[in-house]
Amino acid sequence: MTTSPDTTPSKSGKLYFLNPQSVAFQAVLDLFDRAMRADSMRRLSGASMHTKIGLAFCHDAADAWADCDTAIKTLLLMPDLDKRTRITAEFLMLLLPEHIEGDLDFQEYFSKLSKASKALRKRDHLLADQLMDAALIFHVFEANLKLAKLQPVKVTA
Repeated sequence: MTTSPDTTPSKSGKLYFLNPQSVAFQAVLDLFDRAMRADSMRRLSGASMHTKIGLAFCHDAADAWADCDTAIKTLLLMPDLDKRTRITAEFLMLLLPEHIEGDLDFQEYFSKLSKASKALRKRDHLLADQLMDAALIFHVFEANLKLAKLQPVKVTA
């Protein structure tokens, strides 16, 4: 039998696609990617939220962030959730619009998650990859915020 990344048995003997925690955690990561892209498109468009196109960009970004919120809360409700996954999800909650703080130390979270990923690499490759993806979300989020501060905002009627 040949194996691929999607069918390689984990340490627990479960196949990746049959492990609900892994699938739910990956969904959270994918939704964060979508939300950050939607938010970036909103900013890059320069469209005012008082225009039709600006309103559409704002709506898309708000929907994407709401999906992230729902997915994280669902993940955290899962019984027997891996401790590292729980901590990572709680870290990611800090990036949701209603929780984000101006003085959030993005590099600290990036560093914690990347170190955890490296330490886990030999034991659980899938979770290590997911932790590194979460670390990169903090890195990209910080870069997007810095970029947003540098861009002039256009107000169109």
